[in-house]
Amino acid sequence: MNNFSDKVSFIWSVADLLRGPYRPNQYKDVMLPLTVLRRLDCVLEPTKDKVLAELKRRQGGKIKDLEPLLCRVSGVPFYNTSRFTFEELRRRWQSFAGSSTSLSSTRLLPTMRK
Repeated sequence: MNNFSDKVSFIWSVADLLRGPYRPNQYKDVMLPLTVLRRLDCVLEPTKDKVLAELKRRQGGKIKDLEPLLCRVSGVPFYNTSRFTFEELRRRWQSFAGSSTSLSSTRLLPTMRK
């Protein structure tokens, strides 16, 4: 997957796997934001525990603006203080949906499918 068209094809093949509330014309509204968020999650993953530990240690202390400090810990000009990662959310979803291979919405309430 070295060229741009291979990557685009891969992303659209993943989009074809989406089920539930998304129609094909809505994939672009979902896939691009999720692709960007997943990439950010991957970039931040190696330092996530350090950022969370530093946040916990510094909260309520003398330093009020923790952003520069947390960026330095993350090694990039952004950071994430959520306790969740995409992998954790995926595991939770699989546990909820009862599926290890798809994002099936069969166990969702009918109102959640719309």
